[in-house]
Amino acid sequence: MIMPPPPVAKSSARTGSDRHATLAPYRILDTPAEVEFDDIAHLARDICGTETALIGFVLEDRQWFKARVGFDAPEIPIEGSVCAHALEGPDLLLIPDLKLDARTDSNPFVTGAPFTRFYAGVRLETPDGTPLGTLCVMDGQPRPGGLTDRQVDGLRRLARQSMSQLELRRLSRDRDRASGEIREANTHHLQIIESALDYAIISMDLEGYVSSWNRGAERIFGWSSAEMCGRPADTFFRPEDVTNGVLAAEMRLAGERGSGTDERWYMRKDGARFFAMGEMMPLNSSSGELVGYLKILRDETKKREIDTHLRIAEERLQIALAASGAVGLWDWMIDTDLLHGDANFARIYGLDPEKTASGLTMEEYQQFVVPEDIGRLRDSIRATFDRGEDFLIEYRVEIEGQPLRWVECKGRLVHDRDGRPERFSGSAVDVTERKHAETESRRLAAIVEQSRDFIGVAHLDGSMAWVNESGRRLVGLSSPESATDTMIEDYFVPAEWSDIATEVFPAVTETGGWRGELRFRHFVTGETIPVIYDIMALRSDAGDVTAYATVTRDIRGQKEAEAKQQLLNEELSHRMKNTLAMVQAIATQTLRGVTEKEAVAAFRKRIHAIASAHDVLLKKNWAAASMEEVVRAVLRMFELDDRFEIAGPPVELGSRATLSLSLLLHELATNALKYGALSSETGRIAIAWSIAEGTPDPDFTLTWSESGGPPPHPPADRGKGFGSRLIAIGLVGTGGCDLGYPAEGFQAEFRAPLPQMKQT
Repeated sequence: MIMPPPPVAKSSARTGSDRHATLAPYRILDTPAEVEFDDIAHLARDICGTETALIGFVLEDRQWFKARVGFDAPEIPIEGSVCAHALEGPDLLLIPDLKLDARTDSNPFVTGAPFTRFYAGVRLETPDGTPLGTLCVMDGQPRPGGLTDRQVDGLRRLARQSMSQLELRRLSRDRDRASGEIREANTHHLQIIESALDYAIISMDLEGYVSSWNRGAERIFGWSSAEMCGRPADTFFRPEDVTNGVLAAEMRLAGERGSGTDERWYMRKDGARFFAMGEMMPLNSSSGELVGYLKILRDETKKREIDTHLRIAEERLQIALAASGAVGLWDWMIDTDLLHGDANFARIYGLDPEKTASGLTMEEYQQFVVPEDIGRLRDSIRATFDRGEDFLIEYRVEIEGQPLRWVECKGRLVHDRDGRPERFSGSAVDVTERKHAETESRRLAAIVEQSRDFIGVAHLDGSMAWVNESGRRLVGLSSPESATDTMIEDYFVPAEWSDIATEVFPAVTETGGWRGELRFRHFVTGETIPVIYDIMALRSDAGDVTAYATVTRDIRGQKEAEAKQQLLNEELSHRMKNTLAMVQAIATQTLRGVTEKEAVAAFRKRIHAIASAHDVLLKKNWAAASMEEVVRAVLRMFELDDRFEIAGPPVELGSRATLSLSLLLHELATNALKYGALSSETGRIAIAWSIAEGTPDPDFTLTWSESGGPPPHPPADRGKGFGSRLIAIGLVGTGGCDLGYPAEGFQAEFRAPLPQMKQT
């Protein structure tokens, strides 16, 4: 019998508030009853033969019961808690008579209803050794003999099972599902082990006919004794076993060996099959003569199902543990000074699984720990042994041929009944991904905080969650707290917010983001700040929008530079036009006496074409001009827009190509007006351009196609006049041109490398 230990002095056990904080992640307090915990309480009561069994958690001001059998109150004040004393000594507190113990003789539940006299409780502890409460049994009668070894062992097992239930609550959904099956299977298994077992006892003659059939057989098989006596025993065997002569084989082996055991499926009266463990023995007369056989059966169907569920649950648990971070379990036995670990532990540390299971020295299991971390690891182990400190440390493991691995290791010392350290147990988890994520998170946070751009995050209601330092400086906010007091609309010019709200945020919701030029305002000075506003939706794994984020760039410097450039361009254009006007005036005075007025007019128009090209370039800051803009600007001078068909992809031309193309188009249009399609009222001209893709330096091609005019003829002075030479040199002076004069109208094709067309 287990007798109570002597009273112990009050220790430095953690306080009720500490336990409350430790219990919080389990989310167990004040929850409804659960069958898993209730079953444990029932089993504890049945095992110990008491009136009451409780699973309770001791807090600062009360003790709350997760499961209770034979006790009505869901909680009691801490002054009435006997379990509080159980947290101050060894893992088992046993008080045979509460009225005779100084700690409990004045307890209100001892001196008053329900007049409890006997108490036995085992502590419920977390893996790091924090006591949370107890699994206890109580009775209204004192027990001088305490509990039996079997009862104490069962109570401790159930206490560990209770903590297993709590730990499994914190696993992922798949792990919870697997753990739930383990709890249910373990509970059922314990119920079967602790309950009485029914047996079917059947006797039969030498021919295999039933001669007796006890009540156990009636309950198991469903046939009454009257129905079965005189019938062949084959009746309750499966048809396939009858065909194979199983009964005869069992009787023969029993006669030869003295007994024979079997495990097989049998038939009930209703046709259902059940699995049973049986034994066949010979029946001998007083003279030793074989007169028949005795068969004893025990229904093992439920146990078989439980074993199957346990195996499946264990497999699922291992899968869940692997998926949740490859948790390895270990026990450092004090008496042998060897560490034993499971397969996950061996894998994490790069060790041989079989050798790890059988036991390793400290040096063996630490062989792959990074040398710089070994001293810190061993100091932490020594502190646990010397001062009983919690063991929690992270260190690196470097296994040959594998990436560097981070391991989080935690554990506690487990003591025997006399308070002596028995083993050092705990877990090891591969936290490499978490450490990498933390490093990456810190790096990204530093990048964001040091960025010169405005970076911010806002809640869906528009309130700001965070703005980086550069962003706060841009708009005049003094601190992170001042930013969280603002709304998104506070950052914009008030008169413009309505348009932003109706255009920007619907686009973010629909497409995931929006980018454009807007204006911020300075919170202190009211200054408007031109910005490129880039906003995006942050989404959860399920695809739901959870917040908004923005990376906004201050473009005041860019705007100032553009304004200066525009002013310079306008002044340059003004001077260029004055120069061209002076050239035209000088040419007019110089050519006044020239008899060929047509040549003078052509000269003036060419000067005008150059001026038009300069106007187009001015709009693009003299860097580049749109192909379509150049074509339309030159042809607009002829005031025949409806006679031209213009088509081609977007192409940006350099300043050189813009001037060259302007003169070329002016010359082609002038010739068409004089001799070609534009000389008749029905004539038309199609202008098209294209890019030959697929090569590193694609060609640009321009086609000029006239139709509806008089039949064309090559000029008599082909190649001698300025206009002919201008057309012949083609685009940017490459000379790549083909001219045709079919009856339907003049045709021309000009080619040049695209990079030359874009060159400034």
